[in-house]
Amino acid sequence: MADTPEETPVENVKVYSLEEVAKHTTQEDCWLVVDGKVYDTTQYLEDHPGGVDVMLESSGRDATEDFEDVGHSKNAKKIMEKYYIGEFEGGKSKSSGGAGGKSGGSGIMTVLQMLLPILIAIVVYLVNQGHIENPLK
Repeated sequence: MADTPEETPVENVKVYSLEEVAKHTTQEDCWLVVDGKVYDTTQYLEDHPGGVDVMLESSGRDATEDFEDVGHSKNAKKIMEKYYIGEFEGGKSKSSGGAGGKSGGSGIMTVLQMLLPILIAIVVYLVNQGHIENPLK
């Protein structure tokens, strides 16, 4: 599935370009970059607690920010080790922006996805308690 990557002669570690990583964004072939390391997570998709879609959303790019925003456990980081396939030529990055075909800013989206249901629940509670008038009447 993978094209021939460049190899670092000293350590014989495969180094993958963004162009190469960006080719692997399907359920049958899913790669992502976290902290400058490239992972082939294809075999882990079905086991990922967040689901296949979450992994595919982060595939083909530097997903460091996505990974850190979720607050993965030490165990999750250990599980990742078996899917390591090489280094990212862009090195370590704390930002996923500009590192792939998908847009960055997912940290804001994660916060909004958490806050919106809470805000809705507060409004529903206040309406049911009679503290505010139903805005849908």
